[in-house]
Amino acid sequence: MKRVKLLIFLLPALILLFVLPGIALAETTELTAVADSFVNDGYPENNYASAHSLVISHDSAYRWSLVRFDLASIPEEATIDSATLKLYLYDSSGDSSIPTMTAKILNGWSETQVKWSNRPMFDESTGLTVNIDTTPGYKSWEITDFVENWLEGELPNYGVGIGYGAGSFSRSFRSREYTSNHPLLSITYHLPEPSPSPEESAEPSSKPEVSPSPSSEAVAEEGATPEPSPSPEESASPSPEEESRKVLGLFSTGQALIASLILLALIGAVISFIGYARKPKEKKKKKSEKEEELDEEENNEEE
Repeated sequence: MKRVKLLIFLLPALILLFVLPGIALAETTELTAVADSFVNDGYPENNYASAHSLVISHDSAYRWSLVRFDLASIPEEATIDSATLKLYLYDSSGDSSIPTMTAKILNGWSETQVKWSNRPMFDESTGLTVNIDTTPGYKSWEITDFVENWLEGELPNYGVGIGYGAGSFSRSFRSREYTSNHPLLSITYHLPEPSPSPEESAEPSSKPEVSPSPSSEAVAEEGATPEPSPSPEESASPSPEEESRKVLGLFSTGQALIASLILLALIGAVISFIGYARKPKEKKKKKSEKEEELDEEENNEEE
């Protein structure tokens, strides 16, 4: 029974010990928009690049908003877990809850030149509909597929459009030109486990062959000029591959540290359990010794 209790007590720690090192650490980053604006069919030649608002509406005018983010900071080898577009709502009118849609933008546009008359194409078939109420604050749209397509090169990153044509409403969000509450793109991703490079895994030869270098006299006789040796600065600068291996190595080091801490906790738990199990035995031993002493005293009294 004691062994069963010990196994139940240690099972979660054992699972963490063997499973956690194999789990890649996730990282979340929030990007701010590098371009945003909206287009208005009521004023088809107006550009709203300097406006403090991003407007979507379907009332007296039909308006769509456009937002673009720079994804250069996301590693190429990253696996995207989730991506969420966030816009801060500060003003509303019309229906209390309206359906809005995110759509991929299919061609290029300029923040300072885009207007209704030259607006880019929106692929509404790829969008997700989200109901937006009138409560001020950040509103979210899940666009994981969009970000994956952009990073994998399936579609150029022209950004995302937000709008819809149902109901009677107007919603105004803060643009990147405002002092705060800017448009955000929250991305959670993880990197693959680093694999050993061929240079690290290859076994070094016992005695590398060294070809004899020609003497200075021989070089002078042949009239050849020796090649200059690389400067210390050139030889010391790490390559991009070495830098990426260092970054990936930090993840492995962190995982190893976590595994070591779990192992120490596991050892401490075992020691504590063993000490706890010994206490009843010691009590029983003391009790039996006292009983023997009492028996001896009774025997002596009878004699």
